[in-house]
Amino acid sequence: MKQEQIITALDIGTTKICCIISTITENDQIEIRGIGETKSYGLSRGVVSNIRQASESILKAIEEAERMADLPAENIFVGIAGEHIKSYTAKGIVKVTGTKKYPTEITEKDVEKVKEDAKHLASIGNDRKIIHVMPMYYTIDNRPGIKEPVGMSGNRLEADVYIITADINSVMNIYHSIDRIEYKAKDLVLESIASSSAVLDEDEKELGALLIDIGGGSADIAVYHKQNICFTEVIPFGGQSITNDIAIGLRTPNKQAELIKIKYGHAIPEDIDEGEIITVPGIGGREGVKKTRKFIAEIINPRITEILEMTYKKVKDISAFKALTAGVIITGGASKLKGTDLLGERIFNMPVQIGYPRLDNLAGITDSINDPRFSTAIGLLYLGKENFEGNPFDKTTGKSLFELIWNRMKELFRFEDFV
Repeated sequence: MKQEQIITALDIGTTKICCIISTITENDQIEIRGIGETKSYGLSRGVVSNIRQASESILKAIEEAERMADLPAENIFVGIAGEHIKSYTAKGIVKVTGTKKYPTEITEKDVEKVKEDAKHLASIGNDRKIIHVMPMYYTIDNRPGIKEPVGMSGNRLEADVYIITADINSVMNIYHSIDRIEYKAKDLVLESIASSSAVLDEDEKELGALLIDIGGGSADIAVYHKQNICFTEVIPFGGQSITNDIAIGLRTPNKQAELIKIKYGHAIPEDIDEGEIITVPGIGGREGVKKTRKFIAEIINPRITEILEMTYKKVKDISAFKALTAGVIITGGASKLKGTDLLGERIFNMPVQIGYPRLDNLAGITDSINDPRFSTAIGLLYLGKENFEGNPFDKTTGKSLFELIWNRMKELFRFEDFV
């Protein structure tokens, strides 16, 4: 019997940890076998702040998924986010080498060389680690706009490359949090790229789309145009900030504030009837107080407006923004807040929709994950499957990112130094 190919997604968020274990079917589908979701501890705005607590939270999610799947969590693809993520654009240039003088056929080796040249010219510091190298387009002998140069002829190959990096300490803390519970991360993926893979279809990426993934601790942004990612950014506010505002404004515990946000929250106060009244539980067993739902919306509106306006300010000046034919797609747990899409249309002055993960190539227990909060995890599965089909995230090396970092670190430090 053929051994099952297991792919595991691990979305390590500020408020929740989600683990999904899947296998590849004979029909080349991703079959969801187990889901684990637990409250997150030891993280702040997507960054590990307490390795022990983070490890314990991750372990709970993995063990829950393993029990449901009756399979081990293997080939774990992990989402990474946070303000430490930085991106660069660079141009690489190489002379094409071949066995024949005329014509010279461009090979995979030439493509790897031009990407390496771009990475070198980007002058990325030793305190940062490259997690994605994504060619936007190639130029062969002054002929621009080429997406796939292999097999074409030319003497000079250029590549415009989008490079995404992370703080080396943040990267190692993620790996160490997983390693100390005796699991291995296969690779890291920027969460906005993972979410885009789950939510955006090929037409949206071609026509141009802005994806905003509003998670618990931050909002992750990705802009696509003509199939290429051309901008990424992280906004340091998310659903947890909205919950905190409600807790303070209503003088109620955070747990109750989260429930109120989910059940009664709305992004646009003027759309709420003045007569809608709810009872807000008090702190420490005190008697609850009555508040209008519109008052709650007035607490929520400034924060969600801030997140969307900060996003607009980040993207409004990039060249691709005016060409976003597919508009804005908002996903992530906080995207389910009522009125968020309508508020977004006012701010961006273009169509805005709530993005749900595509389930067309999934099998198994898919009903449980038809929710924007699972966009990152499902995207990790899609990208993990591509990885095994010969399309790793960084084709400039035959080794995984984990192997490169870990081997290098072992040369410099003892393992205990990371505890």
